[in-house]
Amino acid sequence: MNKAKNTLKTVAMAAVLCASAATATAQTKDTNVYNEKVVVVGSFNPVLQNTDKLNIAPSINDTATMTPEYNYSIASRRIYSLYMPESIKPARIKGEPSTRLYRNYIKLGFGNYCTPLADIYFNSTRSKDLNYGARVYHKSSWWTLKDYGKNYGSNTEVDIFGKKIWAKNSLSANIFYNHDYNLYYGFTDSLWQTYVPDAEPLTADYSQYYNTLGLNANFSSTNIDYHNLNYEANLLITNQRDKYASNEFRTSFDADVHYGFKFWGTEKQIVGVLLQFDHYKNTGDTSLFPMQNFDTLINRNAARADSLGGTTIFAAQPYFLFKAFGFKMNIGLKFAYATDDGFKLFPNITASQTLFNDILHLTVGLTGDYIHNSWQTLRTENPFVGPRCETQNTNYNNLFAEAKFNFTKKFNMYAGFSYTLYKNLPFYMLDTFYNLNNVYKTIYTDANVLNIKAGADYHLDERFSFGLKGNMYKYKMKGDLEKPLYKPGWDAFVTVAYNYNNKFYARLETGLLGKMYGLAHVGNTFEEDTIGMKYGIHLDMEYRITKFLSVFADLDNIAYQRYFFWTNYPSKRIQFLLGLTCTIPAK
Repeated sequence: MNKAKNTLKTVAMAAVLCASAATATAQTKDTNVYNEKVVVVGSFNPVLQNTDKLNIAPSINDTATMTPEYNYSIASRRIYSLYMPESIKPARIKGEPSTRLYRNYIKLGFGNYCTPLADIYFNSTRSKDLNYGARVYHKSSWWTLKDYGKNYGSNTEVDIFGKKIWAKNSLSANIFYNHDYNLYYGFTDSLWQTYVPDAEPLTADYSQYYNTLGLNANFSSTNIDYHNLNYEANLLITNQRDKYASNEFRTSFDADVHYGFKFWGTEKQIVGVLLQFDHYKNTGDTSLFPMQNFDTLINRNAARADSLGGTTIFAAQPYFLFKAFGFKMNIGLKFAYATDDGFKLFPNITASQTLFNDILHLTVGLTGDYIHNSWQTLRTENPFVGPRCETQNTNYNNLFAEAKFNFTKKFNMYAGFSYTLYKNLPFYMLDTFYNLNNVYKTIYTDANVLNIKAGADYHLDERFSFGLKGNMYKYKMKGDLEKPLYKPGWDAFVTVAYNYNNKFYARLETGLLGKMYGLAHVGNTFEEDTIGMKYGIHLDMEYRITKFLSVFADLDNIAYQRYFFWTNYPSKRIQFLLGLTCTIPAK
């Protein structure tokens, strides 16, 4: 009996154990899935692996592709971008040592045509709230063309800058000085002897120089989060004075105030307003104009009206930046008033859409604006324009469309067109007031311009890159001019850059400019001057000996061509500049 009871107990216990096992395995539908979890608790300290750092000092491209040795100064004009980037949380990285900073940078060189170069930087080292520095630059050329006047020229710049950052805003400013010197060398020796048979031309008789002193300041908010009220204000004051006491004083102020908000989920919208004030005052000493000795010797007339006075432009543009479902649209309307040209209204509307997983980006727009053609901007575009040339305002409306194709991270292409209606577009022609036919004047006319452009870029890696771009221009002249003067019908540029092991750098640029038209003064009339197609090759090379020292060579116009960008003004042939750069690390 007891044996039977013991047997029953044994069977019952076995049944209970089997049921428990079945219950445990029933916690997952698949008995073959491993379901164990391990949780490890501990501190996480992300550290970047040690790797080689690129240590490249700044490099200045001292010459421009396919341009004669002109001396340019930049007339700054702020262009606003209403793009608002997506915000991300800042990453905290531990264990990464600070990179070594370089306080000073010196570039010295010398080339043919007696061309010295000096470019010196000084900059403060690492600081969270303060940055300051200075730059001194000089480049000049002292050479003579056979059968033409001497073509001396120089450019000297001094710039002192600084920036202070606080918790909610920042202030940056720079004081700059620029001295440009060039000669109106576009006359032959035989033409000079026709008017002054008993005297040799002296450079003082046909020289020109400009001294420009200016202040540029920016005050802006540092918290760029879209839902805050953000602001930015810019002040520019410049005073330009030339050899003949022609003085242009400019005061420019612009500001942008905008606020961001959300609707439709996480999309970010921005509403704001742009404000602009631009004042120009032109004065001159009539006792020094016409051009002193130059006028006394060869000028046709004894007196001439001056282009003095100036203008003031007021503008306000409210705008709304709309974003939804990958579509962006900026809607703005600019109200502008010029004291010498009246009230104008300009639409500023752009729309863009990204398609096919960021492969195709489409942009269309209709924009317009007022532009004042000041003495500074005109002489920058044409160094041989006469003093006190006529200044007017240009206004335009521009319809454009562009498509960008990002096929891979290494290769992209773009194509687009624009059709612009210009009112008072400036052109240049030789001034009959000067008998040597070497001084240009401005002429304004209405024109419609069609521009078709295309390009491609390929970046294999940091070692090799290739770029190609081109434009076609079609002008429809509305005034007395039948053809656009000194404007190419097309252009094309190819750029190839190579970096070998961060020791040797080379950059090759090739440019082609299509046929242009000018007007040559013959007797008492003008005849059409056709300037044929031209091409140029420019090569920059640098070899880095150490982290602190390198040598460079710049070669321009390797094709050894004689260009005419302006009637009666031939350019140099091949030019080369050799030198070294040195970076001095901070202590």
